[in-house]
Amino acid sequence: MGIIIIDGTLPSGIPISNVYASFSGEPVYTVQQGENWRINSYYNVFSDPSKSGGSNIRVSLSTTTSNVAGGSPYYFLYDALKNVYPNNIDSI
Repeated sequence: MGIIIIDGTLPSGIPISNVYASFSGEPVYTVQQGENWRINSYYNVFSDPSKSGGSNIRVSLSTTTSNVAGGSPYYFLYDALKNVYPNNIDSI
């Protein structure tokens, strides 16, 4: 599972286009902070969904939610990733 980023810019300022981003193989950390939950992980950027060339781009991402019972932590992470790169396509 991941998204295809049509175009965007990495937090480092490097432009990207037509790449695949996924949290696959990365640990997910969920911590309660008062009434909210903070969910942290890393996403990797690959040249295509097959991930055959590997990735040397690994980016930290975190999001918060007030209700973790609403879905898997990955649901919240992918939602946050889609907000970072609004020009994307779901890739299941």
